[in-house]
Amino acid sequence: MTKLFATGDARYRIERLTKTLRIAREILALSESQTNLLIRDLTDSRGELTINWSAAPTSRQCDAFAAAWELVGEDGKSVKNICAEVGRLEWEV
Repeated sequence: MTKLFATGDARYRIERLTKTLRIAREILALSESQTNLLIRDLTDSRGELTINWSAAPTSRQCDAFAAAWELVGEDGKSVKNICAEVGRLEWEV
């Protein structure tokens, strides 16, 4: 299961992360188990979404999460993509 972390008003932010994850899964046409393999965790830190990928994401995957983040009311440019496999490499979208 993809882990969800939040700062501040944790309940609200966890709900927003859950919705973001669901929307991105729909955009990418992924099952929950496929998503769990791709993503280790999501963090909402006061409106900045950090996605910790299990392996380097594709640009389509990054774009899907940026779009989902916008659909829940946040700035799609405030998404940080990191990858545990390649030493916390970051992507800006």
